[in-house]
Amino acid sequence: MKTITFKNLIMPLIITMLLFSGNVLKSQEIILIETGLDDDGLPTLYSAILGDTIEGGERAHPNATYRLTRGVIYPSEGLNFDFDITIDALDGEERPPMIVPFPDGNGSLPRALFTASATNTMVFKNILFSAINNPREKSIGKSGIKVLGGRTIVENCVFNGFVHSGIDGGTTTGYDVHVNNCIFRNIQDPSAWWQGDALFFFGSEGDSLVVTNSTFFNCGGHIVNSNWINYYTKYNEFSNNTVYGGNFCVVTSMSQTNSIINNNLFVNTFAMGIDKSGREAGWVTTDKGIACIVPVDTNDAGKMMNELGLVEADRNIQVHNNVYFWNQDVKDHWDSRGDQFDDTVALFMNQGVRAMFADNTSYPLFDETNNIELDPGMVDSEMELEVVAGFATYGTGIFDSFLPDGPKFEGYLHYYPGGDGVTDVEFNVEWPLAENLSYSNAALLTHATDGGAVGDPRWVDSGSSVNYTESSVIILTNYPNPFTEITTITFTLTESSNIKLSVFDIMGKEIKVLVDKTMPKGNHSIEWNGTNMSNNAVSSGIYFYQINNDSFTTTKKMIKIN
Repeated sequence: MKTITFKNLIMPLIITMLLFSGNVLKSQEIILIETGLDDDGLPTLYSAILGDTIEGGERAHPNATYRLTRGVIYPSEGLNFDFDITIDALDGEERPPMIVPFPDGNGSLPRALFTASATNTMVFKNILFSAINNPREKSIGKSGIKVLGGRTIVENCVFNGFVHSGIDGGTTTGYDVHVNNCIFRNIQDPSAWWQGDALFFFGSEGDSLVVTNSTFFNCGGHIVNSNWINYYTKYNEFSNNTVYGGNFCVVTSMSQTNSIINNNLFVNTFAMGIDKSGREAGWVTTDKGIACIVPVDTNDAGKMMNELGLVEADRNIQVHNNVYFWNQDVKDHWDSRGDQFDDTVALFMNQGVRAMFADNTSYPLFDETNNIELDPGMVDSEMELEVVAGFATYGTGIFDSFLPDGPKFEGYLHYYPGGDGVTDVEFNVEWPLAENLSYSNAALLTHATDGGAVGDPRWVDSGSSVNYTESSVIILTNYPNPFTEITTITFTLTESSNIKLSVFDIMGKEIKVLVDKTMPKGNHSIEWNGTNMSNNAVSSGIYFYQINNDSFTTTKKMIKIN
């Protein structure tokens, strides 16, 4: 491993270590960026990363990891990459390195802190992305990361205070996005209540969008805004997440074709409510149904067949073991709006969605079980009162401003306890984070599909925010699922590890070993052609693939159809 240390970009210190991967001797390079500004007051991120070239413009360290320092603020003018990049920080309890917007030479702030080209990979780990927060103005900072395609892996990161989105996929195509162990908080536009999406992929089409073990707190618009009508992502997963608060929809993927939505905790979503005019305009589903957490709609048959080779009966959507709840204060707020709102403002699934799941002829692969409304018993009652009251006040002001001659209203819901409802400083974010989304209802601890707890695991037996459990395997998924002949299992290693990847039948018998060797850090794809140890094709049914090393094991389900 080669380590290059930048201290104000003067006199780099180089330490070289060599690693063995199999029989190959490799050099892993880590470039340490220890300060946020250089001696001229300019961002070190630009100089250290975009300036890391040799004559001719080629990358000087093409496989390097750029490592930032905990507790340091790193201004970003908006870095655009046409190469693969990894930016991380070491594990620790001090506040992660915080990347914030910085004006360019023209005084303009970046649309996003980082943007990669359509064919490159971005990896971020242990980073805090934050807009500039100002109690007198809207947050300054549109988005944390802009995805134009390619692969994006985000692990153990925090996105704070952006106006438009934490991760912006826009109308891109061909993306492969994996988000794990992250927190999205205060993502909202005070002057546009429907904006402020944690993940914005409106009108985009990609390969996969996987969100696991993450928290979405006090966000304004959608949580995952993807696959609007007749736009497709080949595989969606939203599992083991905690969503607390929010103005608008949660998983807005109405055209989803292959999705898993399992083991999530949804509390006080749709706190703003959707009024009748919004419902009649088809803001939630084209059938003008009641707002719901899991909206699904019919697709354009010709477009779906041309682009994906699928018909409606091929769509596979699994929704299991989720818990949802609305405080009485939120329901009272809905009622207070009188006949502007429907009697029931939000549901887990509305009547139209439930009809699709009940139609086993048209949608044989739609399945939803064990989704229940249950009070989780949030531990931090003071936080809950403040946040719920904030949504009610904001909602009342917004809807009054829509009335003829109504007052102009720009509320502000950011949660920073101890101040005036918003932060009193532009760059500082309290660490540990102020919110605590632990719950006291023991029924939730065993409600997940695997008998474990629902929601983001960090809040189980945790009295404070951000309690990560590190592992060398951070992403594990397969596509397509279900499959007929071949499925590709993908995973990401944060370090070189001795990995065993096996397939088991529904009785727990190991039928195939796909990998059993030491593999290097990075992204890996392994194909399974649906055969057993004897290379004979297995029958249709449910199978499990399991990856493990000395310290970590995880198992996921796949379905083979002959």
